[in-house]
Amino acid sequence: MSEFLDTLDLFWPAFAASLLVAAACALVGVHVVARRMVVVGAALPQAAAFGIALSFVCAGVPLLGDHDVAALAMEGLAVAALALAPRWSRLGLDTVAGVVFAVCASGSVLVVQQIPQGLDEIRHLVEGNMLAIHGHDLGRIAAALVPVVVLHAGGSRRLVWVTFDRDSAAALGVRAGLWDAAFFASLALAVASGVHATGTLFVFSFLVMPAASATLLGATGASVLAISASIGIAAAAAGFILSWRLDTPTGPTCSAVAALLLAASAAAAKLRNR
Repeated sequence: MSEFLDTLDLFWPAFAASLLVAAACALVGVHVVARRMVVVGAALPQAAAFGIALSFVCAGVPLLGDHDVAALAMEGLAVAALALAPRWSRLGLDTVAGVVFAVCASGSVLVVQQIPQGLDEIRHLVEGNMLAIHGHDLGRIAAALVPVVVLHAGGSRRLVWVTFDRDSAAALGVRAGLWDAAFFASLALAVASGVHATGTLFVFSFLVMPAASATLLGATGASVLAISASIGIAAAAAGFILSWRLDTPTGPTCSAVAALLLAASAAAAKLRNR
């Protein structure tokens, strides 16, 4: 145990960042799952990864050479396409998300092939390089994600209402369009910041699995949010510890723990229903 505490003392920014990304993605993921937008959850991390890949090529160019800015810019374009394209054409949201996924995933591979690091960078985009996070990186991640956590954990009653009962919310004067914009903005911010810190696999896993677990266990919108955040944080913490004990990649280990918790939640929900 003392060895782990020594390791944690060295990698505490990485540990804190993983918990923060997990909490933000788990909270936003409740709305992703409730709105049947899981395919969007798969597409947006790829868009952020594509932005990061482009930033390697644009190294030295103001703003575009910054990984976070490039990821957020590409994420914004993807979110705009997903929010507006179905209104302009007969294509559904899932079709547009599939196109975004395919274009960005293939673009990431083709772009990364042009930089010296090559396939190693592709692996880092997928798995993340979580242990490389330092104190200044944690500050940037916190600046992006703390507002997302505050929005969804502290002031999102109307957002939850719009997600779970949009017609009633609109009938009672809630500005659904404004809250939709807030949701998409928080989704873009959470994914863009999370992918740079932890990788596409971690972000997609924590957008979907904690929220799915909470949906099985929770009875109200507020309880689903609380359970999802708790499961996300627990899975990230346990995965981080297990990855150290087993000497496995951190991001995939956290995702595997989240999957085990989803299976346990499904079993618990089935027993409760009986």
